Amino acid sequence: TDKDQQYMDDANVRYIHEPAWGFSWDEKIAGNHLLMYKFTQDDAVKADIESTMTLWSKPAMPYSPKCMAFRLEWGPLRYSANTGFFALMAAHYGLHASSYPQWAMCQI
Repeated sequence: TDKDQQYMDDANVRYIHEPAWGFSWDEKIAGNHLLMYKFTQDDAVKADIESTMTLWSKPAMPYSPKCMAFRLEWGPLRYSANTGFFALMAAHYGLHASSYPQWAMCQI
């Protein structure tokens, strides 16, 4: 419908093409990446999702001795668990269907 196209046009204008720092109560870029990929299957959006996961991988991200990605001192489990969810959803949409779930399970 015209209304659906208007929503997609607005989403494309406001879309932020950069890797997500995290996924939390005030950081929603990762969620936007997933929704845009779900509806568009756009290669540029796919690249943003993959860039986010690259940032959360070793050696770019520090890890705890038990292999938890350690984003920030305040709420590190929140960030790693939420990014684990992000990885699972990306895999659900067909991106790195074996490696992303494996990474997520190590975080949760």
